[in-house]
Amino acid sequence: MNDFKPAQNLNDISPCISIGALQPDDCRYLDLKDTNNSLLLDQLELQLRDVARLADDFKKIIITGHRGCGKSTELKRLQHVLSGTFTPLYFPISNHVLRDCDHIDIMVWLVENILRKFSLEKWPLTGNIVIDITDWFSKKAFDDPERIKEEIRSETGTDMQSLYGFFWMPIQLLNRIKSMMIASAVHRDAMRKKLHSYTTDMLHQVNVLLDDARVSLKRIDKSPHLIITIDNIDHMPADVAAKLFYDGADIFKSLRANIIFSVPIALKLPPLHIENNFEHCYTLAPIGFGKKTSKKDAALIQLRKFVNKRIDTNLVFTSESIVDDLARMSGGIYRDFLLLIHNAQLAARSLKLDKIDKNCAEIAVKRLGAYYEKMLIPHEVYYPLLKAIHNSGNESFLIDSDRSVTGIANSRFFGAELLSIGAVIDYNTDDFSYAIHPAILHNESFKAFVKKEN
Repeated sequence: MNDFKPAQNLNDISPCISIGALQPDDCRYLDLKDTNNSLLLDQLELQLRDVARLADDFKKIIITGHRGCGKSTELKRLQHVLSGTFTPLYFPISNHVLRDCDHIDIMVWLVENILRKFSLEKWPLTGNIVIDITDWFSKKAFDDPERIKEEIRSETGTDMQSLYGFFWMPIQLLNRIKSMMIASAVHRDAMRKKLHSYTTDMLHQVNVLLDDARVSLKRIDKSPHLIITIDNIDHMPADVAAKLFYDGADIFKSLRANIIFSVPIALKLPPLHIENNFEHCYTLAPIGFGKKTSKKDAALIQLRKFVNKRIDTNLVFTSESIVDDLARMSGGIYRDFLLLIHNAQLAARSLKLDKIDKNCAEIAVKRLGAYYEKMLIPHEVYYPLLKAIHNSGNESFLIDSDRSVTGIANSRFFGAELLSIGAVIDYNTDDFSYAIHPAILHNESFKAFVKKEN
């Protein structure tokens, strides 16, 4: 992206503001040194560098934060920065399994991705160890693994064999397990039931592979310190992720590699309170527009820098104040800021305008507010809770002051859901504050409710 140029007219905006993680060398990347995330990212990097000096000390690190606040971009950049000290592996979990996932799925994904990465990079692994682990998974997952191998041989073209060489059959076997898990809940449950009976043995098999990977890397003068980032888990429903990191915590912590997991922000809440299960947890916060924060001007400056790397705002907005308005309405979440600009430019183009004006910006804000309005049905349940949080600015998730066991459980459930969808924003500031997403506060339906209640 080094030849990238900021958009200078409405027609060029869409490709310039595509939503997704940036690669480390992307010129659109914005350094977070001027934000409250700077110290957090520095500490994470230093902690990992310390690990590289210690033998057999494998860290499991949790990073969380609202979706769209830059976690994947920062994780990719961190891996790039540490590539001289570590051998980084980046494995995003497929969206196909996120709604129903447990530690068995993660293990299959992990092994398959290690084999694929080592094959493509032409890094060595001990053949017998690769065969042993894939045969182990196959025998536990399939009633007739030899028949599956014959099917793969008949279906797989020479291009696949040429690309992966020795690894092609092991990779295809693991792919078959993944495909069957994705395609059918019946097959998925059956495979998990078999593999759950052998969790200790499975953990041993995976650790043997990780040990061999380190030894093999050292033989070719690459860093034996693996740092594996398992990304996209933050896209999971909070209840699925909670079960995964409650039931699977000890399993994940027993893996002999440094692993970073990106998880849903709702896992910070009790009863899981993920810091109780994992020692090293970091929260990447949105740019600070929180109700209590004193850094709103700095947040606005940061978001101006962010958008100016993508768009020449002087050429596509009728006023810089409109850019600031959209920045505030984003709540400091990069994804929502880009989404607001995207919808504003669509409105301007549909109205045959040359620039985004205040009316187009208002259309974009209403559209985002309508999105959250639909996510908060039934309103009679969610709106009172949002109002209470807005008034308190803290973790008061109790509905009608119900402090019974059932009431507290309901509060935790609703609090996790509101954080997950971004209706409530955790700014993770020194003075600790929650805030309602500005697009919700601006929404006519919510404003009418508050007016009626007052």
